Amino acid sequence: MPKTKELCEATKAAILALLEIGMNERQVAKKLKISKTVVHYTKKKQAEHGTTKLLAGRGRKHRSTPRDDRALIRSCVRNRRQTSRDLKNKWALSRHVTCSATTVRNRLLEAGLKSHRARKKPYINERQQKARLLFARDHKDWTVDDWAKVLLSDESNFELMPTPANLLVRRKPGEAYKPDCLAHTVKHGGGSVMIWGCQYGWHRANAIV
Repeated sequence: MPKTKELCEATKAAILALLEIGMNERQVAKKLKISKTVVHYTKKKQAEHGTTKLLAGRGRKHRSTPRDDRALIRSCVRNRRQTSRDLKNKWALSRHVTCSATTVRNRLLEAGLKSHRARKKPYINERQQKARLLFARDHKDWTVDDWAKVLLSDESNFELMPTPANLLVRRKPGEAYKPDCLAHTVKHGGGSVMIWGCQYGWHRANAIV
């Protein structure tokens, strides 16, 4: 049965006011140009519940249970790059929940898992991560004067025709830089130009191409 449109509060108030002055349901329906059934149920709702406002709990029930929803969230977090259609199919196989991809998106949004473009971050392996952390700890107490005595140099490859990243991942606020929410990039992809530069204290050398 299709969902009926909820009457505005002004129309409900008019129905009750006309009934109160002695009109019958048929007369009220004719005057307000609405069905007699609408008048009858508005009158009945006011009598039974003391209000004509939308009652809590009305509407279509979820096709899934809270346990089903938790299984969907675990499946999503296990591989954040899955599409809503992929998750829908897995949900149907594992929990026997038959629904649309839109329903899957709604459940994930309710859990705070919104689809975002993956942030780009240069890829570093576990060995490089440990080396960087060790370096940071060894030099955490260095002052600006200490660093001014160091020649800092770097080189980078700049892509001449970068490819836009369209990878979408589902994550909660604050999870943008979690490893499984990132789109790792590698150097030297496509046509590029190498640029080298250095800095010593407050002095900077010209870049070399």
